[in-house]
Amino acid sequence: MAFETHLIALSWHLGRYAVVGQITADVDTAAVAKRGLHFNDVSENAGYVDQAAILSKTDFAQCLLPGSSCEAAATWYASLPSEATFVIVHVAEWESGLD
Repeated sequence: MAFETHLIALSWHLGRYAVVGQITADVDTAAVAKRGLHFNDVSENAGYVDQAAILSKTDFAQCLLPGSSCEAAATWYASLPSEATFVIVHVAEWESGLD
């Protein structure tokens, strides 16, 4: 099975949430644990693993890998509007056909 990391940025204004950006890109998921945060199991299908963590925009910056493997995520993060407050990091397992 293969995994990919989905990043979803949310804003919160006057009690309403809005998605202000999303991308599939590599980040340092181990950095989440280093920050004292954790991933929650959000799997619905017993055959696949889905985990998600909600990070503040500031904490998310610590998850950007150095070098080119994280370039897409770093560029995405830099382009987020100022009203972005949270980032959901969703690590999703999917069928790659390469068992």
